[in-house]
Amino acid sequence: MPQDYSALTPEQIAQLQALADMPDELIDFSDIPPVQFSDQAEIGKFYRPVMVEVTLQLDAYVIEWFKLNAEDGADCDAAINRALLGHIMRKRLAGGFPTSPAAIPITHRKGTPMPQDYSALTPEQIAQLQALAELPDELIDTSDIPEMPIPPDAEIGKFYRPVKVKVTLELDAFVLDWFMLSVKGGKGYQKVINQALMDHIRRQQIAGRVAD
Repeated sequence: MPQDYSALTPEQIAQLQALADMPDELIDFSDIPPVQFSDQAEIGKFYRPVMVEVTLQLDAYVIEWFKLNAEDGADCDAAINRALLGHIMRKRLAGGFPTSPAAIPITHRKGTPMPQDYSALTPEQIAQLQALAELPDELIDTSDIPEMPIPPDAEIGKFYRPVKVKVTLELDAFVLDWFMLSVKGGKGYQKVINQALMDHIRRQQIAGRVAD
């Protein structure tokens, strides 16, 4: 979504943001007529996704969730691939697809989403908040935050940590390239993929389409 809101009302801005955040499964295509193919049409002659096999380290919960909730008979790989494509499309709707790989925003991982009531803000303030929300963690200046002293009796790592598992998936090469370009030097892209899948799971649960 472009960051120039000067010609829009707060209600229009909120509506566009809600559409950009809407899961693919909730979009109504019922009023779109089916495509009529001619007798001479050659189906599948042109572009087909190039699938590549990749080994990722993901949360065990994520893998189990997709195995249990794959829709329309799709296997786990296909369901994950579809969720990641949906993530990419939402990013492109929210801010386009930057030409510079370093400028591709990392999935927002912390805090709560920006409120959709912009009525008290100017277009400049909205643009600033949107830019801050999309700022990668690596670019946030924390130099003025003092270090937190750790008490001598603290027990580090005693509580919950996500169980990670290595899994080999067949993904669309475009999807894999997009996520690798979304982080500087391609390092940490597996964490971004994992977070994108967690975001998908949360959207599905909020929409009430699946169980926890």
